[in-house]
Amino acid sequence: MKNYDDERSEKLLKLYSGAITDIMDSISPDYRNQTLPSDLRPLTSNMKVAGPVYTVRGNKRFYDDGQDPRYKQMDMLDGIFPGCIIVMDSGDEKSAAHWGELMSKTSMEKGAKGAIIHGGIRDTEEIIKHEFPVFACYHSPLTAVYRYNIIDFNNPIMIGEVKINPGDYVFGDIDGVVCSPHELKLAGNLLQDKIKITPGIRLSDSNSDDQSRVMNPVEAIDLGATYLVIGRPITSHKDKASAFEKIYQSIY
Repeated sequence: MKNYDDERSEKLLKLYSGAITDIMDSISPDYRNQTLPSDLRPLTSNMKVAGPVYTVRGNKRFYDDGQDPRYKQMDMLDGIFPGCIIVMDSGDEKSAAHWGELMSKTSMEKGAKGAIIHGGIRDTEEIIKHEFPVFACYHSPLTAVYRYNIIDFNNPIMIGEVKINPGDYVFGDIDGVVCSPHELKLAGNLLQDKIKITPGIRLSDSNSDDQSRVMNPVEAIDLGATYLVIGRPITSHKDKASAFEKIYQSIY
């Protein structure tokens, strides 16, 4: 059974965390506490993640109970599904690396699109080379084998003050990570009964140097825009009528 939505994830990737949190803030006070702790940072500034959550929960390993914790880790990796974002809560273990290159490579092979680790990572340069988006709180060379146990996975977890359920949608970029409750999977769904005015409309061959966040008319309509704000592509054109006609033809 397919438990993810490629189209929803692709649309989310075109957004940014500030827009998502602004929308959620405006809907209800109930959705104003969905941002994960601010120390969760991407390995590089251009890393972004968006998709359904696959949760992992663990805690500190206080003693050697004779069981190899890597068996539980392998079970966890087996449960990863295509398109998911792994979200791990390391619990009270705050010294080891809970994620690394091997787990990143295995996750990629299983079809995961990124990982958000509320804890530590290592093998950072190798993960970056694989272009697998990872967010983490800190770096550590220490293996988790003797220090950390995975308790369970694909169950509800808490990170900071945010409750995260399997199947919730998560989005992360350089500004932060926000988890959207199951009933708020996509910003467009939040505003389906509202008028949505979209500025920054440009054709693919238009100069967009004057504005950093732009999209073409078809993309905006596909994302649910009710009205398009098209200024400079027409007003700055020598032949305003032909500029308007070109935009019109791109839509219809």
